[in-house]
Amino acid sequence: MSEWQPISTAPDDGTRVLLVNPLGWVGSGEFKDGFQGPGFYFEGNTLKSHPTHWQYLPPPPEVK
Repeated sequence: MSEWQPISTAPDDGTRVLLVNPLGWVGSGEFKDGFQGPGFYFEGNTLKSHPTHWQYLPPPPEVK
Protein backbone atom coordinates (compact mmCIF):
# COMPACT_ATOMS: atom_id res chain seq x y z
CA MET A 1 0.00 0.00 0.00
CA SER A 2 1.21 3.51 -0.74
CA GLU A 3 1.85 6.28 1.77
CA TRP A 4 -0.60 9.10 2.51
CA GLN A 5 -0.15 12.01 0.09
CA PRO A 6 -1.38 15.62 0.36
CA ILE A 7 -4.80 16.00 -1.29
CA SER A 8 -3.32 18.57 -3.70
CA THR A 9 -1.55 15.67 -5.46
CA ALA A 10 -4.65 13.42 -5.79
CA PRO A 11 -5.90 12.38 -9.23
CA ASP A 12 -8.86 14.45 -10.41
CA ASP A 13 -9.88 12.12 -13.26
CA GLY A 14 -12.47 10.08 -11.33
CA THR A 15 -10.00 7.43 -10.10
CA ARG A 16 -11.27 5.85 -6.87
CA VAL A 17 -8.79 6.40 -4.04
CA LEU A 18 -8.67 6.15 -0.26
CA LEU A 19 -9.42 9.50 1.42
CA VAL A 20 -9.09 10.81 4.98
CA ASN A 21 -10.70 14.04 6.23
CA PRO A 22 -9.85 16.25 9.25
CA LEU A 23 -12.24 14.25 11.46
CA GLY A 24 -10.26 11.07 10.75
CA TRP A 25 -12.93 9.51 8.54
CA VAL A 26 -11.32 7.12 6.06
CA GLY A 27 -13.04 5.69 3.01
CA SER A 28 -12.92 5.32 -0.73
CA GLY A 29 -14.01 8.16 -2.94
CA GLU A 30 -13.17 10.20 -5.98
CA PHE A 31 -13.08 13.67 -7.49
CA LYS A 32 -16.34 14.44 -9.27
CA ASP A 33 -18.79 17.21 -10.05
CA GLY A 34 -21.30 16.33 -7.36
CA PHE A 35 -24.19 17.93 -5.47
CA GLN A 36 -21.95 20.63 -3.97
CA GLY A 37 -19.91 21.17 -7.12
CA PRO A 38 -16.51 19.77 -8.11
CA GLY A 39 -14.52 18.18 -5.31
CA PHE A 40 -13.70 14.96 -3.50
CA TYR A 41 -16.62 12.89 -2.26
CA PHE A 42 -16.61 9.75 -0.15
CA GLU A 43 -18.32 6.92 -1.99
CA GLY A 44 -22.09 7.11 -1.53
CA ASN A 45 -21.97 10.59 0.01
CA THR A 46 -23.62 13.61 -1.61
CA LEU A 47 -21.60 16.12 0.46
CA LYS A 48 -17.97 17.05 -0.20
CA SER A 49 -15.66 15.21 2.17
CA HIS A 50 -12.91 17.90 2.26
CA PRO A 51 -10.12 15.33 2.67
CA THR A 52 -6.62 16.37 3.66
CA HIS A 53 -4.78 13.28 2.34
CA TRP A 54 -5.22 10.39 -0.07
CA GLN A 55 -3.60 7.15 -1.23
CA TYR A 56 -4.30 4.56 -3.91
CA LEU A 57 -6.64 1.72 -2.96
CA PRO A 58 -4.90 -1.61 -2.35
CA PRO A 59 -5.47 -4.33 -4.95
CA PRO A 60 -8.38 -6.65 -4.15
CA PRO A 61 -7.57 -10.11 -2.79
CA GLU A 62 -7.18 -12.94 -5.25
CA VAL A 63 -10.31 -15.09 -5.39
CA LYS A 64 -9.62 -18.81 -5.67
